[in-house]
Amino acid sequence: MRRKPSFSAFVDSSTGMGTVAHSTVRMYVPLEFLVRSEIIARDRSGPFHRRQGLDIMGWSHLPELRMDFVFRRHDHGKEDPADQWGAATIVPPGFRLPIPGQSMDRKDPDRRDLWVLTSEPRRQPPWLEHYAGPCEQHVLTFVRPVQTQATLDVSCQCEEGDDQQGTKVEVWGNVMFERPLSMRLMLRNGERSHGPAAMDGKEMVVIPSGTRVPIERQSVTVAVGRRPWISMRVSDGEGRVLCPEHTLGYSMRFW
Repeated sequence: MRRKPSFSAFVDSSTGMGTVAHSTVRMYVPLEFLVRSEIIARDRSGPFHRRQGLDIMGWSHLPELRMDFVFRRHDHGKEDPADQWGAATIVPPGFRLPIPGQSMDRKDPDRRDLWVLTSEPRRQPPWLEHYAGPCEQHVLTFVRPVQTQATLDVSCQCEEGDDQQGTKVEVWGNVMFERPLSMRLMLRNGERSHGPAAMDGKEMVVIPSGTRVPIERQSVTVAVGRRPWISMRVSDGEGRVLCPEHTLGYSMRFW
């Protein structure tokens, strides 16, 4: 038996200008979260190397991110015990981005300690200094959470079935890093800060601008009855809400 064709859409009637239907809703949602930066520095010195230096690489560990959908059987408003929830994965747990490999010359051999400066725009001065360790170690690992900004470019498509099939929302898109995430590496002496940092170190790009993390196309289905009002929000793996609810509209099957 051939299935009858149907058309489902998100319907927005909150503008006061009549009902507007969108088969696909595309949103750009700004996000701010912590990235755990893992810097690995290998000492490049010895009889086979003309110039002493450090080979630097590492990983940017992203937090688990998900889209939480709320399906309401009444007009949009505050949370209600009758609300139905579903979730789609934006960034899976354990996801990481490689940090582009680069090198740092040790022009002054008396500077034996590696320091890392991270951006803190809300502070004065707008950075923080962190002691990473002595360069004489063959492998030096430094891990630091760094605040970063990204944009969620996501598309949502609705399909409303009958009472048994429920309402399905299909999701796909990208997490975009439009600005680079950088650190500054410096060589000094000692484990204590020497006051205001001289910005003569090497800038290290941790996440290049233009980096995209694709969101695997997936669907969320909830049996909530006809024409539920649907909203979405973004949260991390620990349940912290990273953006307020964004309204998609209520679902409607036209034929």
